[in-house]
Amino acid sequence: MSSTLLIATPAHSSIIGADGGITLWVSYDNVDAPGASVNDNVTQINSTAAASCTPTNNARSAQGAPDSPGSCPAAGGDTCSGRDKLLGDISNLAEYIYTSTHGTHYLRRVYVADRGRAWSTADIKWNIGGGSSAWPAGWKDVDLQLSLNSATRKCIHDVLHHELGHYFYELPDRYARSGDYYKGSLDNGATVFNVDVDEGDPNTVMASNFPHRFVDTTNARLVLSYDQPGPGTTSGEELTPDLLADGNPNNDGPDRAHHGFTTPFAQDEWSVIPGTHVDLAGVHTEGDFSSPGLGAMPAVDVRFIGVDSPFPGTVLLLDRSGSMSVQTNGVPASQYVQEAGLYLYHSSEEGDYAGTFLYNDAVEKLFDYDLYDPANQLPTASFRTASGLTNIALALEEAIDAMIAKHGEGGVNSGQIVLMSDGKQTTGDSLWEQVDRANGLGIQIHTLTFGNADATTMQQIADSSGGSATSMSELDSAAELKLNMVRKLTTLRDNSPIFTHKGIVTKTGESAGKEYFSSEFQVPPKTQNVLFYVFLERNNAANLNIELIDSDGQRWTADRYCRPEPGTTRALQRYPRTRCQSGQVDVPGCRRRQLQRQASPRRQHRDHRLRGQSGTEGTYVARLQEERSKVQAHQGSTGLPISSDKPECRGPYLRRRQTDPDHRYVRRR
Repeated sequence: MSSTLLIATPAHSSIIGADGGITLWVSYDNVDAPGASVNDNVTQINSTAAASCTPTNNARSAQGAPDSPGSCPAAGGDTCSGRDKLLGDISNLAEYIYTSTHGTHYLRRVYVADRGRAWSTADIKWNIGGGSSAWPAGWKDVDLQLSLNSATRKCIHDVLHHELGHYFYELPDRYARSGDYYKGSLDNGATVFNVDVDEGDPNTVMASNFPHRFVDTTNARLVLSYDQPGPGTTSGEELTPDLLADGNPNNDGPDRAHHGFTTPFAQDEWSVIPGTHVDLAGVHTEGDFSSPGLGAMPAVDVRFIGVDSPFPGTVLLLDRSGSMSVQTNGVPASQYVQEAGLYLYHSSEEGDYAGTFLYNDAVEKLFDYDLYDPANQLPTASFRTASGLTNIALALEEAIDAMIAKHGEGGVNSGQIVLMSDGKQTTGDSLWEQVDRANGLGIQIHTLTFGNADATTMQQIADSSGGSATSMSELDSAAELKLNMVRKLTTLRDNSPIFTHKGIVTKTGESAGKEYFSSEFQVPPKTQNVLFYVFLERNNAANLNIELIDSDGQRWTADRYCRPEPGTTRALQRYPRTRCQSGQVDVPGCRRRQLQRQASPRRQHRDHRLRGQSGTEGTYVARLQEERSKVQAHQGSTGLPISSDKPECRGPYLRRRQTDPDHRYVRRR
């Protein structure tokens, strides 16, 4: 039975195919024993300290059904491996989905990531401990999840079908509950009041997890009490769908006003389900709840993702076609794209898979898709000019093929493609075939638009694969363009902005005979890996030193990592120079990761890694200082946000993040 509902926002997440096949991603974990594997034994029980099968079994008993069966193989009794119980639960769920939709929807495939991998990105957090919850319509949004807790219970497959009623079919709860959980309105939401459901609906899985069907106009029923401001208290009001059709609006009862729902409490479920899934229109006959028979149900394919399998990474697709010759401050968009692509490539970590491909009507692999190699550099002379037609479809095809060649089709789920382009395909096959192919394999496509962009196409590419779209085309300032590019690329690495300074860097103080510029900012709790980026309009940021000073005066300075700058061309001399510095602060109490953020290797830069011996929460001062004694005014200087990865600690473990090398990132689609 659902304990909590959350409000969803529309986007794209899990898959329901054109044939009704559902693909789900599960992250398996055990919070009582962090790091537990599906291969560890579990004992299935009826109740935990946090949740019980009693409501489910009571609902089953009322329908003349036996108590919820456990999912462990019969020969082993109530103890079996987590894998075997999970397989049994999924098998039961598959039957419930098929039966409740009259054979129209079926469970095609379930990916299972072990040991809590993909914890913050999987469709289902298969967690052992606590209650369960789901976002209404969460399957449409990559960021919304279903939490399935206390999963050792025998009835967890019943509970999961209930939660999928929220997650897939956007149905509200129909169980009895008083207090402020349910809310209603009689004036289109202008006045909202608490509603008690005195008697729930015994005929739907959305009440107490059984029976595994949805109600229609022949059997939907709720009994409510509520205290409407003004008219006063209404008690024991029986609501059925026929009241909505009798022509008397005074007996319809209140509309829902909770968890994003606005339908009448009297509304049945089959009248609204086709509005969210058009393929279910016409499949249900009023009053007919017979089973379609399981003989024709396709077998569910469960795939366990190995602990030691390589993590899919990122392929950068950089558009250098003729349409990318549009200039900002005298620099063509194709050059910005190549600079940004190199930055993102060199923001990879040891063990990451990454590749960088240039394309126009053909595809050139600057750096093939493989383990990140910090020695890969692109000399200035190798920057390509904008020329030729644009074949986005071919670029996407090459990127997908490269991932499959490295990981196999079953291992590319969670891979990312970053498409930097103006979105104007002028030759080649349909790009949408490749977008659909990526989506079907679980590969996200993020788009960054440059030049005179077809923003609509780029947005659609991102939306169709669960990715994000960012427009760079409207930025007139080259420094502002670079700032926004790196901000976006940094957030793709799963870091969060903390602080931004934009303005002229001038003297704010002096220490040991040297002038400096400083700015104060707050670091949130549980912050880790603080990264600093500095971009200057015309000067070289590699000449700047950076310090981090906490409220107690403790200082962190940085080791420097420098690379010589290759020769420049005339075009690059006109380019508003941007330089990068970055730093890192580790937080004790969480497992630390070694991150080294680097700028494009063709330009001199410094990477700073700052390690604190105490937590980083609190007030800090970031101080910039020239290597010379005087701070020179940098007109139009722009500082990127100080950003960080902010994991939540759970015991000795980090919350599962994309950049955590110990936890696989499996993207929900």
